[in-house]
Amino acid sequence: MVCPKCGVSNNDHSWRCRSCYTILRESAVSTDYSDLIVQSPLRQAQQPNLTPVDTAPAPGRSSRHAGGYPSSDEEAVSSRTGNGHPDPRSNGAAMGQNQPAETSSRRKPPLYLVIATITLLAILAAGVLMLRPGEGASASALFAEAETQYNSRNYLASMAIYQKFSLQFPEDHLAPIAHNRVAEIKTILAEAQRQKTERVASLLQDARSAFRKQRFLVPEGRNVITYTAEVLQLDPTNADALEMQALVINYYEEKAEAAREKRHYNTAIQNYRNMLKILPNDQKTLKKLEAVVQMSIARE
Repeated sequence: MVCPKCGVSNNDHSWRCRSCYTILRESAVSTDYSDLIVQSPLRQAQQPNLTPVDTAPAPGRSSRHAGGYPSSDEEAVSSRTGNGHPDPRSNGAAMGQNQPAETSSRRKPPLYLVIATITLLAILAAGVLMLRPGEGASASALFAEAETQYNSRNYLASMAIYQKFSLQFPEDHLAPIAHNRVAEIKTILAEAQRQKTERVASLLQDARSAFRKQRFLVPEGRNVITYTAEVLQLDPTNADALEMQALVINYYEEKAEAAREKRHYNTAIQNYRNMLKILPNDQKTLKKLEAVVQMSIARE
């Protein structure tokens, strides 16, 4: 079909001129291109546009618009039919309007990240309170705990708490009282140590005297084992008391063994029982005693 505007022959049955994009009339279409007749041209034929047409579609465009941007007539037709593609230039403005909302949405941190951050800050704050003395504990509560231990005569425990109070709350109005309590407790402990030392020395003297008289288990309350047992309560590692107890045990063991060899089973049994008064749960002595008892029964 020959374009009535530019005079270019369009042989591809297109409804729009390939050169000037003018809409071609349906009545001017003819299947026989050799006898093509143009009836009543509306416009005078113009010099044809010999500029080569780029038929390759531009990136991002459909093959229908490969020749360039549509004309005003094509845009009008597209808008009326509703089959046209949206103008990328007009879409650009719309995309530009939506861009800030999308950007702000992407920048918003996820909820789990916010929760994790808050948790970490809370842990750090708790650690700071624990490391900084005086921040996590009440001065009055700490002093009250020290007083409770002091009134219960737990002097070592109360002194440790008073010293802690003085370090954590040096400017508190109770700090001088805590300082005086520490000095008082030190005096009490020193006096208690002095009295204990004197008592241990006195008990050891009595134990040696009883040992010389061989008062190992009698009389009750005034014998070697009674004295040395009290010494070991005050001083569990006292070497003198441990040595005297060992000597007494050996004494009774020798007498028991000698009596058993002579078949004096009753004497042997009595000496083994004396050993058990000093060492109640000694398995070796218990087995020897049981054996001697069986011998005594068998002889009868």
